[in-house]
Amino acid sequence: GDPRDLHSFPTRRSSDLSGGKAAIGGSGNIIDIRENATATIRGDSVVKSESTIDVKAENVNHLVTVTEAGGSSDQVGVEGAVSINTITGGAVAAIDDDADVDAGGNISVEAKGTAKTISVAGGVVATKGQVGIGFAVSLNTIDTDASAYIGNYDPLQQDDVPALGQVSTDGSLTVKATSSNEIGAYSVTGALATNSTAQTEVPKDAQETKDGAGSVAGSSGSGKGTFGIAVSGDASVNDITSDTLAYISDGATVSQAGNATLSATNTLAVNALAGAVTISTQQEGNGLAGSYSQNTLGGTTAAYLDDASLTISGDLDMDAQVNGEINTISASV
Repeated sequence: GDPRDLHSFPTRRSSDLSGGKAAIGGSGNIIDIRENATATIRGDSVVKSESTIDVKAENVNHLVTVTEAGGSSDQVGVEGAVSINTITGGAVAAIDDDADVDAGGNISVEAKGTAKTISVAGGVVATKGQVGIGFAVSLNTIDTDASAYIGNYDPLQQDDVPALGQVSTDGSLTVKATSSNEIGAYSVTGALATNSTAQTEVPKDAQETKDGAGSVAGSSGSGKGTFGIAVSGDASVNDITSDTLAYISDGATVSQAGNATLSATNTLAVNALAGAVTISTQQEGNGLAGSYSQNTLGGTTAAYLDDASLTISGDLDMDAQVNGEINTISASV
C-alpha cells in the first residue's frame, strides 16, 4: 500500500482551576489518518499463469478516542471536551486496460475497505456561584472508497492511449468491492449549580428569628441561594462519504471467461448519540440544556459494465447493495 500519513494530538487540558473561585478547563483529541492500499497490474504488463491470479487490496482502520473534562468552582465554572476523528483514503485493486493477463484458473480482483471508529466526549462542571457551563463535541469525518476494476489505471490522468490489453481465463472472473463502516459519535455533558456556603450559613452577627432565618443590618434572607444559571450542551456528528465500485470499463477487453461476477457491497452501522443534563438547586436558579446529533451519508455503490468487451461461456452476475443500520438520538433534561 501507499505510505501512511498519521497526525495525532492526545488529550490535553488547557487549564484547570477546580475548587477555587473559577474553574476553566478543557480537553481535546484530534486524530487525522490518511492512507491508501493499492494492488494493481499496470499498463504494458504481461502476466501468464497456469493457476489462479488474485489481485487484492485491503485497507483497515480501527480507531477509538475518549476525551473528558470536569471541574468545580465557587463562582464561575466552564468545562468542555472535544473529540475529532478524520479518516481519508481507500483501497484500489485493478488490472489496467493495457495489461495482458492470462490464467488457467480463476481471476479475482478484489478491494476491501473497513473503518471502525468510536469517538466519545464528556464534560461536567459543578459550581456554587452564578455560572456553570459544560459542553462536549464528538465529530467523525470519514471519506473512503473501495474500487475493484478492469480498466484505465491512471492516477495522474496522463493516459490518452486507447486500451491495448486483454484479460482471459479458463476459469471464472470475479470483480468485487466491499466497504464496511462502523462509526459512532457519543457525547454527554452536565452542569450543576448549587447553593454556596456563603448563601446557606447564618452570618455570625445575624439575629436569629423564630423561624430560623437570619437578618443582618435590618435585612433578612431565606438562606437558599441567589440567582444562578447552569448550561450544558453537546453535539454528536458523523459525516460519511463512502464509494464502493466494481466495474469493467474504459475499452477493456475480457476475451474469455467462464462465469463472470461483478459485486459491490457497502455495509453501514452508524450511531450519533448525545445527552445533556442540567441541575440547579439555587432558589432563583435557571437551567438550560441542549443536545444535537446528526448523521450525514454520501457516496456511490455500483457494479457495472461501461465501454467494455466481455466474452463469457457461463453466467454473468452483477450485484450492488447498501445495507445496515443508522441511529440518531439526542436528549436533554
